[in-house]
This record gives sequence, structure tokens and C-alpha cells, in this order.
Amino acid sequence: MSTPETTSEPLITIDDLINIRIFMQLMAQRGVIKAEEMTPFGRIFNNLNNFLLHKVPNAPSMNNPESLKSPAETPKSESDKVEQSEPSNYITI
Repeated sequence: MSTPETTSEPLITIDDLINIRIFMQLMAQRGVIKAEEMTPFGRIFNNLNNFLLHKVPNAPSMNNPESLKSPAETPKSESDKVEQSEPSNYITI
């Protein structure tokens, strides 16, 4: 008897989007983008950045190097802790 194959819908988390934004910032800083690619790249970056600023205002960003430290490096006070349930990290596109 064979078991039915389970398929799950691919998920993109907020953390994935934050990492994409950081990669895009690094690419721009390192000159990876050609001049003719700057406008569409910038438009995508701005859309992603605005979405993240709306959903997660304190998300890590290259514009704030302190935000890139790992949680072990950055002690948090009790007032800085934010409780999040796991499903809140997932978005539906």
C-alpha cells in the first residue's frame, strides 16, 4: 500500500524577505547592478523595502548595521522583546 504524496504550498517568510533586502543592498554597494538595470532594481527594492517597513519596522537592514548583529550579540531588555507567533512570519502572495 502506498502512502499519498503530500504537497505543501511553498512559503516565503518575513525573514526571507528581510534577507533578500539585505542582499539587494549589498549588491548595490558592490556595484553588481549595471546602469540600465538600476531603475527596475530600485523599483523592486523600494517596493520590498516599503512592504517590510510597514510589516516589520525594526527589521534588520544595511542602513542600520547594529540591526544585523545576531541575537546572541545583541542583549534585549524586557521592554524590547516582541512576542510573535510563528504564523505571523508567513505571508501569502
